[in-house]
Amino acid sequence: MAGLINEKGKPAAPSGEVARVVIAAKKILSQPEIAQHVVDLMKNGGDPATSIAEATIFLMTQLYQKSNGTMPPKVMVPAAQRVMVDIARLGQAAGLFKITPELIKAAVKIAIDKLHEKTKAQQGPAPAAPQPMLGA
Repeated sequence: MAGLINEKGKPAAPSGEVARVVIAAKKILSQPEIAQHVVDLMKNGGDPATSIAEATIFLMTQLYQKSNGTMPPKVMVPAAQRVMVDIARLGQAAGLFKITPELIKAAVKIAIDKLHEKTKAQQGPAPAAPQPMLGA
């Protein structure tokens, strides 16, 4: 069954779980006050890649808290990768930076490293990092 094992031979997050988290993230991000907060985070976040990563982590943290800690860590990274493009689009629309493949790759790496640190601290070993998705 495709999608059940990731490229490193470890169990992958079921696509339905990831899709539910992505939909929830987009719903939260569509709220004007949250979108504005995300833009403000990116304005004050230093370099664009770090800004995008930090804004993505903020949004994923909000989702994790809304789930009362029930969101599986293995779902966070793939969902964050899909949501990151929407967050980057907000920053571009606000005139903060221009989206490039290199910018997204750098932001994905920073966010994955930070999310792994968070999940490792919360639940032991972190999930394997999936390959960066571009243009999603």
